[in-house]
Amino acid sequence: MRQQRRQTSLSMRQQRRQTSLSMRQQRRQTRSRDETTRGNESQLETTAKGKTSLSWRQQRRQTSLNRRQQRMQTGLNRRQQRMQTGLNRRQQRMQTGLNRRQQRMQTGLNRRQQRMHTGLSRRQKRKGMF
Repeated sequence: MRQQRRQTSLSMRQQRRQTSLSMRQQRRQTRSRDETTRGNESQLETTAKGKTSLSWRQQRRQTSLNRRQQRMQTGLNRRQQRMQTGLNRRQQRMQTGLNRRQQRMQTGLNRRQQRMHTGLSRRQKRKGMF
């Protein structure tokens, strides 16, 4: 029962952490997207006035920004995956530990019960009850 409760609380915590991470990620993405669109708007205004010399520079900046975004994105994903696997491993380790402890306790109880039982039967035999 305690084990189950611990397991559920762990998974809940994990989910919460996961959602908060993804939310943060989305916020970051939207922020950077807004910044890039703002840059594009100003660029369009200048080109409408007849200045075309800035467009290629703007494009270069845009591509570099996109690359940076992608790099950040992949880094975040990798970090998330690493964290996820770490959590899973920790959970499994805890789980196995609990199971081992339970088994040990169980076997101990069984041995004790058997010992008690055999002791009783021997005593009974000695007293001549059988």
